[in-house]
Amino acid sequence: MAVNDIADRFVDLACLTYGNDESRARRTEARSLLAETPDIVHASVHAAAAAGDVDALRMHLERDSRCVELRATSRDWVPLMALCYSRVEQRDALACLDLLLA
Repeated sequence: MAVNDIADRFVDLACLTYGNDESRARRTEARSLLAETPDIVHASVHAAAAAGDVDALRMHLERDSRCVELRATSRDWVPLMALCYSRVEQRDALACLDLLLA
């Protein structure tokens, strides 16, 4: 599976669904994907946001500040939504929020 596909899968599993969240298996799989493929935060601004990885998010923004408007993943979300709805442990959610809102 390509790293971009893994990143999309991570975001999908990490974020609240309002329907399939009674199972912790989704978050467990998301954490495993991130642990096994840490580069997914560099491949996807949405994965960086969902992981709360401020360094990776800053890198994406330095490359293209318009990436905050990028709609992606199966939910057609901007990175801010991935940050807010993520249910995995985030490295620095508040710093990521500041970056995305600036």
